[in-house]
Amino acid sequence: MDESELAVRFTKEVMPLYIDSARAFAQLSAGALALTIAFKEKVLGEIGRMRINVLLITSWLCFLVAIGASAYYQWVAVRLIEQSLHDLAGDETLHFPLTVAWMWPGYAYGVMVIFFFVGSLLLILACASQLLLGKSSKTG
Repeated sequence: MDESELAVRFTKEVMPLYIDSARAFAQLSAGALALTIAFKEKVLGEIGRMRINVLLITSWLCFLVAIGASAYYQWVAVRLIEQSLHDLAGDETLHFPLTVAWMWPGYAYGVMVIFFFVGSLLLILACASQLLLGKSSKTG
């Protein structure tokens, strides 16, 4: 298998899998943002109001960064696919603006995964602190 066949196979078979996983992270991050509302209504219920604290706000920001990195990853990945197909065809006149050479999709993918997991951890800590505060105020 020569280099051009390998590039075409990668473009057609592998890259869509990465794009799909980036979309899934964006959906999970958006769902996690909505989870804070469900947590307040379903879990805290009568215990009390959910206090917005630093952990919760930071988790929201992490999820928003993960969503943004996912969108950027998908955009850069598609541009990389298009650019590689044009390069294989020998068309050097095509250049995609705003796709900087140092910002490969892998960097955006890494940012997306890291911020998703940090946001998840912070959300768990924020919810646990709300439960502990609710129990202590109920018993005290």
